[in-house]
Amino acid sequence: MNSSYSQSILRHNQLLWWLCVLSFFSVLNEMVLNVSLPEISSDFNQSPASTNWVNTAFILTFSIGTAVYGKLSDQLGIKKLLLFGIIVNCFGSVIGFAGHSVFPILILARFIQGAGAAAFPALVMVVVARYIPKGNRGKAFGFIGSIVAMGEGVGPAIGGLIAHYTHWSYLLLLPTVTIITVPFLIKLLKKEEIVKGSFDIVGIIYMSVGIVFFMLFMTSYRISFLVISILSFLIFVKHILRISNPFVDPALGKNVSFMTGIICGGLIFGTVAGFVSMVPYMMKDVYQLSAAAIGSGIIFPGTVSVIIFGYIGGVLVDRA
Repeated sequence: MNSSYSQSILRHNQLLWWLCVLSFFSVLNEMVLNVSLPEISSDFNQSPASTNWVNTAFILTFSIGTAVYGKLSDQLGIKKLLLFGIIVNCFGSVIGFAGHSVFPILILARFIQGAGAAAFPALVMVVVARYIPKGNRGKAFGFIGSIVAMGEGVGPAIGGLIAHYTHWSYLLLLPTVTIITVPFLIKLLKKEEIVKGSFDIVGIIYMSVGIVFFMLFMTSYRISFLVISILSFLIFVKHILRISNPFVDPALGKNVSFMTGIICGGLIFGTVAGFVSMVPYMMKDVYQLSAAAIGSGIIFPGTVSVIIFGYIGGVLVDRA
């Protein structure tokens, strides 16, 4: 009995460590190129608005993919989706590094990276909930949260150092480290029962088109892109109202507290993300700082403060 229990604990601990590796690199991949945006802009002779698509492309597929993977987890299984996400993420990294001198290929690679990396936050928490014993679940969530915060903190510093001493294109290869988790996850994750059900692919397409064209409008300010975006969203709303299993439950729109939180959270996150993207350009143009100095001396202290005040905020929320 003791031997079986010890093996079970060891298995859970090993699984937790490899989940932490995935969580760390999913956040690192999002943050690491930020400090190199001025250099990328200069290399391709692009405006900051166009260059920011290096980050926007990743975040778009990352955010949409997170919801998609979560919906698919019961129908296709966590193990298959997680391995698929790792492979797609690494594939995008290789494409980006090989074609980094061509701007459209770089943007395409970031789209692919985001589509793969989206599996990590969506499925890691589900794996913890299903595989880690209830008594250790809180500690596991807290540990993964700490690793994610560490990735946010060291990402800009690592990105700045690598870009300064080698070239920013090498940053695209960092996510390939996650390939080492594949054999361990194959061994540690059990075969799951698949639940049959329908999946709203049409709804995902309408929503994705609306988001992409809105972002294109924000970059180029072409009214035609805004019109397409609005029409896509209207069709999306009409679509989810008339089908039985929509991608987004329309009942959420009637929840005033939930919608208020979503809108406020979106405005806050958008402001912070825009500011973080703007800082490297300011530091480069005004103070002529290198990528290493921007990452380690400017953005890194800011991300550390986010970690500290995020923890304090969490404590205050628990006490409220």
